[in-house]
Amino acid sequence: MTMTITDALSQSTNDKVRKELRKLTMPKFDAIGDAMLDNVFSNSPIIGTRSDQMSLRKSRSAIRDCMSIDDLMCVADGKLTMPDIEKALIDPSGYGVPSSTSKTGYMFGRPKTLTQADIDGVRKAHTTIKATLWRVFDPAKHGYGSIMDIPLNVLIVVHDTLWATEDGTSSDWICDAIFEFLDKNKAKTDALRNMLELRDGIGDDRVSTTDYSSVILEAVRHNLDLMAMTASASSATKVLVKPSADKEQLIDLTLKQAGLPSIGEMIDTINESTKKIADAQTKAKMSAIPMTSSPASSDGTIPSGKIKGLLKAKDVFELKGAGSTVFDFDIPVWEWDAPHPHVLPIDKDYIFRPESLLIVLTSLMENSKCWVHGHTGSGKTTLIEQVSARMHWPFMRVNFDSEISRMDLIGRDVLTNEGGTTTSKFVDGILPQMMQSPCIGCFDELDFVRPDVAYVMQRAFEGNGLLLTEDGGRLVEPNPFFRMFATANTVGQGDEFGMYQGARPQSMALLDRFTRWVDVPYMSPVQREQLLKTKFPEMTKVVMDKVNKYITEHIEAFTTAKVLQPISPRGYLALCQSIMTFTSLMTSEKKAIEQAFDATILNRSSAQDRAVLKGIINRVI
Repeated sequence: MTMTITDALSQSTNDKVRKELRKLTMPKFDAIGDAMLDNVFSNSPIIGTRSDQMSLRKSRSAIRDCMSIDDLMCVADGKLTMPDIEKALIDPSGYGVPSSTSKTGYMFGRPKTLTQADIDGVRKAHTTIKATLWRVFDPAKHGYGSIMDIPLNVLIVVHDTLWATEDGTSSDWICDAIFEFLDKNKAKTDALRNMLELRDGIGDDRVSTTDYSSVILEAVRHNLDLMAMTASASSATKVLVKPSADKEQLIDLTLKQAGLPSIGEMIDTINESTKKIADAQTKAKMSAIPMTSSPASSDGTIPSGKIKGLLKAKDVFELKGAGSTVFDFDIPVWEWDAPHPHVLPIDKDYIFRPESLLIVLTSLMENSKCWVHGHTGSGKTTLIEQVSARMHWPFMRVNFDSEISRMDLIGRDVLTNEGGTTTSKFVDGILPQMMQSPCIGCFDELDFVRPDVAYVMQRAFEGNGLLLTEDGGRLVEPNPFFRMFATANTVGQGDEFGMYQGARPQSMALLDRFTRWVDVPYMSPVQREQLLKTKFPEMTKVVMDKVNKYITEHIEAFTTAKVLQPISPRGYLALCQSIMTFTSLMTSEKKAIEQAFDATILNRSSAQDRAVLKGIINRVI
């Protein structure tokens, strides 16, 4: 079989993708003439033996092998030509693309004429839903030649499981999600619908999934989430429903005699107009704050900055697929004259869950106070951090515990010596510092705050500024670009789980200041697998599946209070790193894995937790 670009991009690992793209593009690199080859290796400032150069043998394949997957993909597609590559290598400062991660300072062989939009367009043209999902759904394991070969009985299991576990989800809606999963294969989905109609009703009991259907279940459930989100975003107003067929016929006869359109046409027109009005109102509300004004001035430690521009949220967060249309609205992206100490680095591997991201972004745009809650290690703070990183919006964080005081937040008088004279000077605390900056303020573990300290912040959470009685009644006005988020393990009404000692019930006066709430769950097994594959592409699938299964059972044990030791993304990434490290040092893979679990999980456990976790490890690993 002749490999295509789509086939290459559908490989299970990046190494395999690169291997197939190299094969596809080699004829084009072989066509490089001797003159071009001599020119590149003689005159390119990024090829050589210095520490900031690439040391290459003089060959056409050496040029090919140094290029990124994206660039090889564009070469195979014809979007990137050999003369463009030559120009980028000969004159990288004038014609190339800078890179902070490359030792040369430039993307190898990528010309500035090849934009990210060009790359995304090529990838989109050669990546199908079927191909993307098939990378997860291992054909070797399940014995199917393609997604279309998945038996109807498996699809029925998925349907019934979702029907039994998803409150308020209709059978038709589930079938629509399966339709999307099957790359809109109508014949397959129609067969599923017919099978469901033929059998004697749908069971009321929860249907257990099998190993081979679990991936499909996760994919379809994700589609359901996106469909629900799209529906809630686009149906802000009531939609008129057409009458039954018999009533519609009678109404149409009356309307026809009056020279009016049919009731169906009228309802369609009204619904379309209503949707346009609702969408316009939403966008108007989202852009009510003047995002292009009020640049930030330098104070000597913080650089000057301004809104670089308003970009589509789906582009900033690299969202694709059916649910990405919800994110077709503008968000501000900052730029700074120099590195900003509070602008966080972007984690390219971070997985944004659309449901949570939508609430956070709308809170930012509408300046709504947002309470983000979830179990330890679910990624509450990281979510806000990575949102701010993508937008280059400064991020400031204050951690609450029982020791934090009013003075820590507000500020205090300190004695200073000026010209030999001791004077008292008021120094702002963290809260007024935040408020006067164009930053996203994160109030971490706010459910641990003392009531007297919480009271201090209530005016700030209202958006009315902060009155400093300690500084002569000075009013601190909030910066137009100051935003407030709270993170917590609970919803502010005490420790409902029995595992967060110190979490206090907060006053309804404080909680009422928050108008947006985000529940951040743990990653699904499919999402974890995606993360682990990205971070550890060299890890074998067998080991990765075992680790992922262990994480699932550890999380279940934690959330059911069988163990008090959580496992966060930071924890299981450390576990995987230890596995890779010990595997490289030890001859026995089994011993290496055991050593990794000891070093990252068991050695930090209490005696009670250790017994439970050891049992999970022995069973799963």
